[in-house]
Amino acid sequence: MDEFFKQSQAPSLLVELHHLLSEFHSTLEQEAEAIQKNRSEQVLAVISRKQQQSEQLNQITEQINKQLSPLSLQLSDLFSLQHFERLPETLQESVLAILQLTEACHNLNQSNGMAIKLLSNINQHAIDLIFGKDKGVELYSPEGVTKSDTTRKSLGKA
Repeated sequence: MDEFFKQSQAPSLLVELHHLLSEFHSTLEQEAEAIQKNRSEQVLAVISRKQQQSEQLNQITEQINKQLSPLSLQLSDLFSLQHFERLPETLQESVLAILQLTEACHNLNQSNGMAIKLLSNINQHAIDLIFGKDKGVELYSPEGVTKSDTTRKSLGKA
């Protein structure tokens, strides 16, 4: 396997993948900051950049998979212990760094998504209140049956 990687472009592609993942992580951090500071235009700009970077990550992954195809492997296979242990030590370090960065990107992207969903829910609830579409709070009776507030009030009405 050592000889294959010496002749293959896979090691340089893995370095490029790490670089792209670092840029993607930076973009996710910018998105998190824009969400925290409630800058919707900046969030939209970051989302556009995220889409472009995501496409680049998909392309580099396809290139790596093509390079690994003579070994009947894909990039995801390199993360398994069985294949990881057979990699040259320098590639093990690259693969480990890529895995850690991928997990960090996943976690940050998921956190950003949850923050956006939460803000969306808050905004929708505020809009519903303004237009008198409050669904009311459902409470349980002592019998365990739900009951909701049947009186609907809208702002500005007596």
